[in-house]
Amino acid sequence: MNRARADGLREQVAALRASLTDHSARAGDPETVVELPDGSFLPRPVVLSADRADHPAVGTELPFPFVVVAPWAEADGVEPLRDSLVLNLLTDREELVEAAVREPSVRKVTRGPVLPWTATPGIPHDDNYTQFLLEPKGVVARR
Repeated sequence: MNRARADGLREQVAALRASLTDHSARAGDPETVVELPDGSFLPRPVVLSADRADHPAVGTELPFPFVVVAPWAEADGVEPLRDSLVLNLLTDREELVEAAVREPSVRKVTRGPVLPWTATPGIPHDDNYTQFLLEPKGVVARR
């Protein structure tokens, strides 16, 4: 990316870091982007954590490897999990899986050690003709 975009990204991540815990700083170097020999800039992966599931930064998407993680408790239900493009559940709790599948704002549910882009033939996905007939939802599980 160019310098202007890198500067904007630095500012955006710095604002997020102000209210979150940074787990990505390397040996005291919290630089978000590094300058390459050709004068372009490369974003470094950033991992931040919130102290609660309803923190406004949870769900923030940026155009590079970036994530905000937050604690979740069973009492929270599926509300903090809403609006997920892919929700991976590492649980044996059938009721949680069922609740996630029934949540209309969760686009795809994976279960167990499944990569988020894993697909299974016959499962609807965005831009499929079935999107016009039903709300697409997918569940992928490895047992």
